[in-house]
Amino acid sequence: MAAPVVTTFLNDYKLSMPTMPSPFHGQDTSADFLLDYRQTIDPFIGDGWIDTYFLGEVVWANDKKGCQYEHDFFDFMDAQTFSQLVISETAMSCMLNNIAKTPIGHLDFTEKKINEFF
Repeated sequence: MAAPVVTTFLNDYKLSMPTMPSPFHGQDTSADFLLDYRQTIDPFIGDGWIDTYFLGEVVWANDKKGCQYEHDFFDFMDAQTFSQLVISETAMSCMLNNIAKTPIGHLDFTEKKINEFF
């Protein structure tokens, strides 16, 4: 009964990320993204550690469609002493495609901007 209330409270498990400016010199664009942190499978909890598997999809806030793909299974290295962040190839491709859809993905070159770019 509390699931719809919790889902609404947690913004449908999407976290607003800080506005991302263009990584390309001379481009004055930026975009807002959401991080989808829904769990894909149940976490594994061990003695002093936890492995969580969340979607991790980065979605352009103006689009909100994201990608339609099957989630790749991945596993963590055997490690007791350090944290790990593992991103599947499919999730990274989705992230880069979502960034390409934004104003950041459109490069506008003028003579001044080309000089700033290089």
